[in-house]
Amino acid sequence: LQDFLADYFAHFPSSLPSKRPYITLSYGMSMDGKIATFTGDSKYISNALTRKMVHELRHHHDAILVGIQTVEIDHPSLTTRRDQNPNHDAHRIILDSSLRIDLKEPMLHLASTAKTIVVCKHPAEEEKKKALEALGVLVLVDPTPSQHIDLTWLMKTLYEHEIRSILVEGGGTI
Repeated sequence: LQDFLADYFAHFPSSLPSKRPYITLSYGMSMDGKIATFTGDSKYISNALTRKMVHELRHHHDAILVGIQTVEIDHPSLTTRRDQNPNHDAHRIILDSSLRIDLKEPMLHLASTAKTIVVCKHPAEEEKKKALEALGVLVLVDPTPSQHIDLTWLMKTLYEHEIRSILVEGGGTI
């Protein structure tokens, strides 16, 4: 594992000419191609070694990206939990087109130096947006006319916010 990660991060670009973050996809999948059990449980479809690797990947990325459905079902903290210290918490990015996120979501109340960023479509519900911002959440509103969050716009915007690498841990939709 250590050799694999050392090699991976040795080739990890520090900046990209495209001015978009470097993307790493992370997901657990069963032999039959499923990302959750028949009961919908996706939390521990992988083993201890791969979970350790995910935390190492989190430590080395600027941000972790998930969708609102992952947040609603799993209530992840998206923090880094490794045996070694110090641990670096990546910024948490949640794609939430219609600002469905519950203001009581545990992730919004973590004691962490990492930012939580919620990305929604325009026009966003202004009252909910202000409530999230009062919690310290950065709310990015996608101004593009597309129905879904425009990923080209998002990657450019995140790069402008000095996010150079993203670990995507989203579910099937993301």
